[in-house]
Amino acid sequence: MGIEYGPAVKIWSQLKKQKALSDTAASCRQKTKRQKDKTSSTSEADASTKTVRPPQRHPIQRAGRNNQMPSIFTLLLHCLEDLTDEDFKKFRRYLKEPILNECNTIPTSQLENKERTDIANLIIQYHGEGNALKVTVCILKKLPRNDLVESLTKDVDQLQVSITDSKREVKKETNHGEKLKNLLTCGASTLGHYSHFIVIMNKSDQDQLEHLQFLCKLNLFCVLDFDPNSNTKGTCKLYRESRHANLHFPDLFQGEPSAVIKNLNLYNQTSWVFCNGRLDVNSESNRHLDYQSWLRITHREIEQMVSFIYRPEVLPGRRCLVIFLLLSTVESEKDPIFDTFMTFHRQCGGEENIIHICKNEHTFEKWQNLIQKKYEFDLNKQSIYELDLSQVNGLVMKLGPHSQPCERLLPSAGSSYVILQQKDADRMTTLDILCANECDDVQVENGTEFQNLKLEVEEEFYRGGEVKWLNFYFSEKQKAKPFIKRDKYEAVMTMVTSQIKRPKSTCVLVNLFHHPGCGGTTLAKHVMWDLRNQLRCAVLKDSSSDDQVASQIMDLLKHGKSDETPQTPVLLLVDDSKDTEAAEKLKNCIRRKLDENCVTKHEKCTSSLVIILNCVRTHFPKDQYKRCETQSQYITAELTKKEQDDFEEKLQELRENHERPENFYSFMIMKSNFDKRYVKNVVCNILKHLDIGTKQAQLLSIMALLNSYIPDSHISQSVCEDFLGMKPLLWGKETVLERMEPYSNLLIGSKGGQYGEYSAIRILHHDIACACLEELDLTYNIKRSDITMDLLHCDLFFKTGLGKDALILSIQRILIERQRNVKNERNTQFSLLIEKIHKDEGRQKVQEIFMKASASLFPSLVEFYTSNDFCGSVLLYQQ
Repeated sequence: MGIEYGPAVKIWSQLKKQKALSDTAASCRQKTKRQKDKTSSTSEADASTKTVRPPQRHPIQRAGRNNQMPSIFTLLLHCLEDLTDEDFKKFRRYLKEPILNECNTIPTSQLENKERTDIANLIIQYHGEGNALKVTVCILKKLPRNDLVESLTKDVDQLQVSITDSKREVKKETNHGEKLKNLLTCGASTLGHYSHFIVIMNKSDQDQLEHLQFLCKLNLFCVLDFDPNSNTKGTCKLYRESRHANLHFPDLFQGEPSAVIKNLNLYNQTSWVFCNGRLDVNSESNRHLDYQSWLRITHREIEQMVSFIYRPEVLPGRRCLVIFLLLSTVESEKDPIFDTFMTFHRQCGGEENIIHICKNEHTFEKWQNLIQKKYEFDLNKQSIYELDLSQVNGLVMKLGPHSQPCERLLPSAGSSYVILQQKDADRMTTLDILCANECDDVQVENGTEFQNLKLEVEEEFYRGGEVKWLNFYFSEKQKAKPFIKRDKYEAVMTMVTSQIKRPKSTCVLVNLFHHPGCGGTTLAKHVMWDLRNQLRCAVLKDSSSDDQVASQIMDLLKHGKSDETPQTPVLLLVDDSKDTEAAEKLKNCIRRKLDENCVTKHEKCTSSLVIILNCVRTHFPKDQYKRCETQSQYITAELTKKEQDDFEEKLQELRENHERPENFYSFMIMKSNFDKRYVKNVVCNILKHLDIGTKQAQLLSIMALLNSYIPDSHISQSVCEDFLGMKPLLWGKETVLERMEPYSNLLIGSKGGQYGEYSAIRILHHDIACACLEELDLTYNIKRSDITMDLLHCDLFFKTGLGKDALILSIQRILIERQRNVKNERNTQFSLLIEKIHKDEGRQKVQEIFMKASASLFPSLVEFYTSNDFCGSVLLYQQ
């Protein structure tokens, strides 16, 4: 045809190969038939003499078919052709018997009257190509036909060489760097997809250690280490030079989950687990064990540990990636790390969320051979073995968090800075520290990745997500417009800085009262961002222990400071407070610590060393501001004329860079000056065709109820998946927000837990949640009591699961937490939800709700239902 290149030539080539294979199979059938006819004509006398075997062809001749190496099928067929009829009958009989432990027998009905071509196909069909050759060799030895065993072995060796050569050719076309990036990020540009990583590793060589720095970039939940010397001269020692890790043994991961998580400080600091001894601890229980001893003593502990990790309330598997890091070759299946792989494979429900990084191709092939004896899946697609460890290290380091520079800096005396090592930051578990050079390692401004990241972060915030330091960082870049400042920005800034200039105590408290959803937290963080070069700034992320917070504030205050240099004050943000009482207690605790330190060192404290900026979310910000005795400010859900103009200007900028900024509802609510009519129209349009019988509608109504009365409440993503029936689906096929279409525009993802250890879903703005409740009531006659009873009747919300405790706490709060009325300085009689239901639907509905709640959440309420004074009894319980 005159065509030399292109798809047509490839197709034509494939057709010719297919025809050649068909001709080969037909030729084999004809030859077999001729051989059978010839044998049947032989006299009985000849048959009684010694069997004459057909001459064997030379391996090279047998291999040569159009100058191509033969397939497994062809090798088997050649071997069967060299058998006499009697040997062939015996061969078929042996196929009915168990030959290899891992192989099933072929049914008799499948073998009867089958020719050599059919038998070759059946062997491959039932045993696979790898075991087909093993089965054939075993039977040939039984016949015995050792001559055929030898020739088949030679042919197989030639085939292996051919396959290896072809693999080398394919290697040139593969890109394991891109493959590793996709495995770690699920196609994203940074390490943000997986919330945690689990690494299982064996012993490393000393020359490998310099290339394992990438472990410090991963958000490691735990490391299972099979090197007993790791803490003295291995990977653990290297890791602890840069990051903090707690050293554990597998038997510690047993017991009630919340207690284990607290005792081992999981999520917050890496757990480094020694899985086969720890030789730097002189103890009989910590010795290194041989395989049989390990199997008898430690294997069960590791199984229990892995089972604990994958409990729903500990770590949801679909957001956790398991990495088998093979730094040395696993020679046999009698290796503890191989048994550990099988344990993880069972708990993960398959190989989807397990990847393998091997030091070289030989290590990978050994590992693959061991696994393929037990499982039938393609390990290659989940494995990296063509990259040197130095290349793996460099790639992962590049994928690290954009907002976290390599050397984090804290302001110090005399306009200088000190380095905050990551391991020191790891120890301050209650604080999220804002460094002076935060975000400075983001990509080059003119790059595509920089622009994409900027748009992504901007969209998430203006849709209703929490503000990130990156939002302020991007607003300071060239050609970017400044971040919108609420009018109270200057007042809050002055309130904070005046505490340094005119100190009254070593620790002072200032308050910012704000309506839900009006930008109070954003304003406070904006002030922190602009003061990060003058003060040591941190956000409080764990308020469970005032003593622990105070100790870590002292560590932050003293970090990098000598006795002679003056201290740089700390600005601590306490977010989403319900009142000022908890912040007052924290202030007093920190003050005691500071005063004790001054007495110990015989120093006189003349300045405010710690300033607590307490953000209080309230429905009465102005009234609380007027009655607050400490220095305070407030902002409300009402914009000044200048603020409205700033939002209008910002909308024009968003239109230049985003396709549909009108769908950024959190931003648009503020732009509309919190217009209730705008919010109602948005909600009415989206809920226009709501099917109230669907799971999506039920989940939306429950979220609306929770977020109306507890604005910061949420439901964990894993619980949402279970509620919507998404559990059987593999991760990545469909997200909760996709399943919630067309209502997902009202929802947004967030992080839950004290340390952001799980993903969650919530209504994106408090006003939208309130409008949803009104629309459900007016249009669909779904009352608040109906939604509350649906919530209490759903056992799924009260079972074990990640985020369960936070959800139950939110449910308790909407039922029994009373609101302080600042005007008359008295609490409401009931919670706002219960008072609304009592007013609209009557006392009977309230009693039904408390009766059901007593069974699910409040067993102590049961005894009150026999009381005549029901309301008085409930109030007594609350007190």
